[in-house]
Amino acid sequence: TGLPSGHLLVSDLKQGLHIFDIAPDTPAVFCISGRMKVALSNGESKQVQDLQIGDMAQVDSSSFEPIVMFGHYDKNIMATYHKLKLDDGTVLEISEHHLIYIAGGNDPPVPVSTLRVGQQLQCGRRIINQSIINHQKGAYAPWTPSGKLMIEKKVLVSTYVTLQPGKTYVLGWWSYQFLAHAMTVPLRRFLFWINKDVSWLYDWAQTHWLQQPPWIMASLFLIIILPLALLLHTLEQIIIMPLQYRLLMLAGAVAIMIVRICYRNSASKVILKN
Repeated sequence: TGLPSGHLLVSDLKQGLHIFDIAPDTPAVFCISGRMKVALSNGESKQVQDLQIGDMAQVDSSSFEPIVMFGHYDKNIMATYHKLKLDDGTVLEISEHHLIYIAGGNDPPVPVSTLRVGQQLQCGRRIINQSIINHQKGAYAPWTPSGKLMIEKKVLVSTYVTLQPGKTYVLGWWSYQFLAHAMTVPLRRFLFWINKDVSWLYDWAQTHWLQQPPWIMASLFLIIILPLALLLHTLEQIIIMPLQYRLLMLAGAVAIMIVRICYRNSASKVILKN
């Protein structure tokens, strides 16, 4: 934008553009403000900072899922958040790299940093004001089995972030929502008891992958990350599918093994006869 370092251009639907100071020593985080509220299945609501593993949190208009772990859980960190005011008065506080669902059907969630005044979220509400909150204490990223979370009873957000500022897709192909959800299957489904804060996972990705030259990133993505993500995604689909379908798949696998064994035995007999 050509602004001096430490300043931000903030837009408002009614009042136009304004310039605000940004504290340069406030670290970037990948989370939701602890002040955001989440509805629970028991009819109560909790602020994100008060959520606990096992809480049944709202993930869409009528569904609730347990909080299985936290991608980040730090009560003391001083963070910077984007403050979004919607046309019904709702105020959101989310980090710039967090993913949020916008109007557009089945499109993947986008980074908060890409949102603009006048844009419509998936809930149908429009953004009428954007600003920045500096030095707010606490950063949280609760995870659910579906990778989604509904805050303020209407706004659907992802439980994940983009690792490339302003990017929804990795290398222009696969969404960060899909990759993050697939790559975290072992943590969400099996290893959730290890640690409720896995911010080290984001640190590793930023340090060991995103800092590599583009051709190395592309190679690692195509050769290792994408195949592994597809494999884990398939594994999770098998886990969550109804029992009868899993039994059907097992029966099919057993039938294929029996056919192969019979074929090998028949081939061996033919060879012996000759």
